[in-house]
Amino acid sequence: MEENLTLNTTSAVATQNGTPSDPWQLVNLIRLAGKRTADRFVNYFLAVVLSLVIFVAVFIACALVAGILIALSAALSLSNLGLVSVLLIILVSLTGYLVLLYVGSLVILLVNEVIIQDVKTGVMESFAKVRPLVWDYVWLKFLMSLFLGGLFIWGLLSLFIIFLLWSVWTTFVTFVYLEKRKKGLENLWLSKALVDQRFWGIVGRLLLVNVAAFIVSSILASSKNSILEIGSVLISLITQPFLISFGYEMYRRIQEPAVIKRPSAWLGFSVLGWVIFIGGFVVLFGPISSALKNVSPQDLLNRYRTLQNEQDIDKFLPQNTLPGDFNNYLPETLPGALPESAGTL
Repeated sequence: MEENLTLNTTSAVATQNGTPSDPWQLVNLIRLAGKRTADRFVNYFLAVVLSLVIFVAVFIACALVAGILIALSAALSLSNLGLVSVLLIILVSLTGYLVLLYVGSLVILLVNEVIIQDVKTGVMESFAKVRPLVWDYVWLKFLMSLFLGGLFIWGLLSLFIIFLLWSVWTTFVTFVYLEKRKKGLENLWLSKALVDQRFWGIVGRLLLVNVAAFIVSSILASSKNSILEIGSVLISLITQPFLISFGYEMYRRIQEPAVIKRPSAWLGFSVLGWVIFIGGFVVLFGPISSALKNVSPQDLLNRYRTLQNEQDIDKFLPQNTLPGDFNNYLPETLPGALPESAGTL
């Protein structure tokens, strides 16, 4: 059964003298977000429960498969098939990472979908709707990681200002992906273009709401009153869907620009950041690799034995003995020799 819950912006906001007030006013956005959260909270809660069930099932399945493959890897290692063993471990790690990434992306899409949809549908219908979108969303997240990873060095040099900027510019990425179905980083560019239209207004509203939610949760959580502690749990449960609703109420009131420009300068900085990182790694890895090539396994073994013998020698010498004083404590009957228990240098 579907229920049309399309919000009427005009009737939802406060009015003064019969004239609708600005829906961008903080009070009105909070009211609209609260209404959206209340209307969809049951579906949100069911979506969270479904997500937990999926996560637990996948985790158990991955643990069983990983256990079998690790046992097989150990058996192959004992059978002098060390390379195959290493490849199996790499396969297990990559497979587990991809599965968890897939499930995490599915959860994000599902909980956002049940909140932002104007026509409320059942959780399973929402699940069926977002499931085909997961891999493209995983690809989007991967591309975003590459792009933002290239800006890491610039973020450090800017004292984290660049990190803060892009954390704001990515606010609407999931909404854009679910509603506009853009390809790859086009979702990020559109999110940035939307935010830029009311940048400081969005930053201020997000900051106020998030700080207020954090303060209330912290006060309730630090209280020793059992009733207030229960209230803290309830606030935490409501906070996330409310924040999604609040962000969406801002997003849906910004008109999509006719032309979306790729931020060429930022792309250039990202590429340059990766070049610097890879170049620095090669410069540092070269000398280390050359040094390691000149060290044979036998050299490492001899070095280990030398260190072990030095530790054994220390057991037979008084404290504060200098290296030049070693011969004063060697047996007189055999100059240069050590007690048998001290090992052989």
